[in-house]
Amino acid sequence: MTHRLYRYDLSPEQWIIVFVFISSVAVVLLLAIFVRNVLRWKVIRGLKDGIFYSNRYYLNNLSKSARKLILTEAERERQLRVVPQVAADFGWGSPGTELEGVHFKTSIAKSYKVIEEAAKARIPSLELKLGKTVSNYISEIQEYFPTLPTNTCEQYIDFYERACFTKEQFTAAEYRRFVNTVLLLIQHIEHDPCVG
Repeated sequence: MTHRLYRYDLSPEQWIIVFVFISSVAVVLLLAIFVRNVLRWKVIRGLKDGIFYSNRYYLNNLSKSARKLILTEAERERQLRVVPQVAADFGWGSPGTELEGVHFKTSIAKSYKVIEEAAKARIPSLELKLGKTVSNYISEIQEYFPTLPTNTCEQYIDFYERACFTKEQFTAAEYRRFVNTVLLLIQHIEHDPCVG
């Protein structure tokens, strides 16, 4: 009478298959751990170099506390407002004034949106379409609103193009002139008697 030594009596070929299967599972697990550690190292190295990975795949491979720290810090940086020491010299509104914290170039460069909203309120189809320059858009607005003074439109385009296409910074006095120009444009758009 022969006694079984093993609970499962496997042939040598079957033992080889079991060994290969267990080995391949172990290799896959080790490879997954290695890849995760490499990605984690890459994110940490990138953060030290000043690079923030917005790719969620990289962030998900970090521990919860590290991921929370990174996302919290990134949000805090987005909310920080940098104001130079001599604000007016660098195109910022001076502290303690109504323009405090306003970056003149950015405000001027985004001002077309206000004009577009005023024009669309009167003529809904009058929107700045993709590919159309702001200069061409202002010319189109002039066609629809004939009371718009040409010199005011030219002043606006000059301010806008200087803000977008030069490195020149604006002073507070120039910015106030710009605001007056925009207000004049909007008044003419809102109260043009030729548009019904």
